[in-house]
Amino acid sequence: MFLVIPYEYLVPVNEYLQYLDDYTLPQLDGWMQEGVLARYDIYLARYPVGRPWQSLLVLEYKDDRALAARDATVARVREKLKDNPKWKAISDNKKNVRNERQPVVADPLATH
Repeated sequence: MFLVIPYEYLVPVNEYLQYLDDYTLPQLDGWMQEGVLARYDIYLARYPVGRPWQSLLVLEYKDDRALAARDATVARVREKLKDNPKWKAISDNKKNVRNERQPVVADPLATH
């Protein structure tokens, strides 16, 4: 079970990469520790002109139940991370870093 979330970032790519390191990755690692996320990938468009997204977050959930627990898991992990001053500062300002586009739930058709 996959959740694919496209983003448009509003800052230079170097700042966005720092945002991923300091804000996004700690959350993703927390979701993995919670046991709902099997893996994740983050892609940046090399030639973003004309694309509806510049960054693509692909979350592979362990199963349907894990995806259904997404909101509760996000809340638990964010509660733990709010004591981290660097993460908290970015969390309070994230709307100035990126815009989230429409997420899509996807199932794989084939594996290789």
